[in-house]
Amino acid sequence: MQMPPNRPLSVKVLALVLGSYLTTLAALLAGSAYLTHDRMISDRIAKLQAVVDVAETRAKQLQADIAAGRVAREEAIDSFRNFIYATRYNGDEYLFVYDYDGNTIALGNDPAMQGHNRMALRDVTGKLLIQSIIASSRGNGGTLNYWYPRKPGEAPVPKLAYVREFPPWDLVIGTGVYIGDIDSAFRRYLFDVAMVVLGALAVAGGLAAWIGRDVAASVSQRRAAEAKIIHLAHHDMLTGLPNRACFQDRLTEAIDQSKRNPSDGVALLLCDLDRFKEVNDTYGHPAGDELLRMAAARMLDTIRRGDLLARLGGDEFAFALVACRHPRQAESLAGRVIDMLGRQFEIQGHAVSIGVSIGIAMARGGATDPVELMKQADTALYVSKHRGRGMFTVYDPAMSQGMQERFELEADLRRASRSGEFVAHYQPIVALPERHVVGFEALMRWQHPERGLLQPDSFIKAAEECGLLADIGQGILRRACLDAARWERDIRVAVNISSQQLQVPDFAAAVQAALAGAGLAADRLELEITERVLLTDTETGLSALAQLRALGVHISLDDFGTGYSSLSYLQKFPVDRIKVDRSFVHNLGTATEAEAIIRAVVSLGTVLGIRTLAEGIETEDQARRAVAATCNEGQGYLFSRPVPAAEVAGVIERLGGLARLQAAETVSAR
Repeated sequence: MQMPPNRPLSVKVLALVLGSYLTTLAALLAGSAYLTHDRMISDRIAKLQAVVDVAETRAKQLQADIAAGRVAREEAIDSFRNFIYATRYNGDEYLFVYDYDGNTIALGNDPAMQGHNRMALRDVTGKLLIQSIIASSRGNGGTLNYWYPRKPGEAPVPKLAYVREFPPWDLVIGTGVYIGDIDSAFRRYLFDVAMVVLGALAVAGGLAAWIGRDVAASVSQRRAAEAKIIHLAHHDMLTGLPNRACFQDRLTEAIDQSKRNPSDGVALLLCDLDRFKEVNDTYGHPAGDELLRMAAARMLDTIRRGDLLARLGGDEFAFALVACRHPRQAESLAGRVIDMLGRQFEIQGHAVSIGVSIGIAMARGGATDPVELMKQADTALYVSKHRGRGMFTVYDPAMSQGMQERFELEADLRRASRSGEFVAHYQPIVALPERHVVGFEALMRWQHPERGLLQPDSFIKAAEECGLLADIGQGILRRACLDAARWERDIRVAVNISSQQLQVPDFAAAVQAALAGAGLAADRLELEITERVLLTDTETGLSALAQLRALGVHISLDDFGTGYSSLSYLQKFPVDRIKVDRSFVHNLGTATEAEAIIRAVVSLGTVLGIRTLAEGIETEDQARRAVAATCNEGQGYLFSRPVPAAEVAGVIERLGGLARLQAAETVSAR
């Protein structure tokens, strides 16, 4: 760069001053660098401690839930792991959790682990590092310095960690940052100071314009980057909507504002998209992402200026209506949202129909804090889903009691599933007219430690809705196979299979494992499904049934005549046995159409080569009429109530004796 020719003295002066300044600056920096660097590290340690406090608070909340019986320990660990994975910070902090054996429980937001197996940290650092981390956590916690590669194959860089033990779970909770980043920040800080000083000196030398442009560009770029980081920290990257953290802050502000003006309430609407998972599973995640963006755009068109819409995560959205003076305003918005999302979407060339369920809660005069308001809206949302989806529900205090009872039941079911409290009782299936035992149906019961033996109608629906029915059903299947293996070889066992079980990808393999584990022949097992399964279940489930049937397992159609009764599905998926529903058997002798229906079902079975079984036989007259209708088999209280496995042998002996006596009477009558 050419200097002004008429000021040679200024250049010399500038050179002397600049050289002197830089020498002095170097000496000053040499003496103060460590002090400044240590202060930066101290500030970072304080910040890391705060991050650990957040994790520890969450862990203590879950620990309290375990102690109160609201959640099982394994579920709490899973919840805590998901919390760590989902944790995001604006800086370079990351969370990690180890158990005392050195196993990695969770790693969240660790730049070094992006794209790598989360268990790899233990492999790389080795046993000594894990022991050092655990040792540093003792007492009130402490800091730890160690070396770790930022990426596989690169040279290690220094890291700074703050750790603390959490004895109730035998866990170590910690957080860390790359010290190399602190050093870089320190160097950037020194560079900025030097640039300011050089800029001031350069004014005298006529360099102000050049320095000014460079500094301005640097500052502009940095401010733009900072603004982008702030935006990303408060907005959802997929939809561009505010995220959960931003929404909670705005909701708190709105509630605080309503305290100053009690007539202006705040309405919270929690929304869950219906059937979103089906779209995601059927067309893939890109289609699901496109659907979320389109749904967000439609919802934005429904709100007023000043109200807030956010995506909380997954397919869950939330509205905050400020200055809401009457629930009708929230209900009106909910109606518009249901209408907008009820219209078809065009996704990757496919016409897709979903819906939305909404829960509404109101806060007036700041009387409700944000956490409680979220709980109320969530309770109302649950009620909307329970009522059939595609609707909205306004929170009522009476709902909380029902929800509490439901949560307690779900927690009780999870505990019972782990404790093996679900047992099988067996009701005999007899041949008609001989009445000797040809099989038993395994019926689920809950042996509750306080309430005694519970029938399925008291818990089946709750088990299905909380996703436990598949696990419970598999346990009953394994138990039934083990029990049946001890019976006579010509006696089969029938087990009811739920739609949830059929949706398990390895269902066929699980059945084969149960047979192999019990040593039970495949042709002695019968799986009972309902008509609804044939009509609504996935091709995967029906394929599993076909595979098992090919191995010799029998398939029966339960409650025939009460559901869809689609004869085309009997052709598409042939079954071995039709069970005539007890409602028809109950009306034998009192309603002529009942007997006609049973005869028609038996005739259909004969044509298709399917055996028929009459359920719910309770009287001798019903048994005679079932025989007259040529039903092959019967089941009901007339023969025996369901009994525990220990009493099965007695039932076989009793019914066998009666069958022999009846046969003798028939011969003598001839």
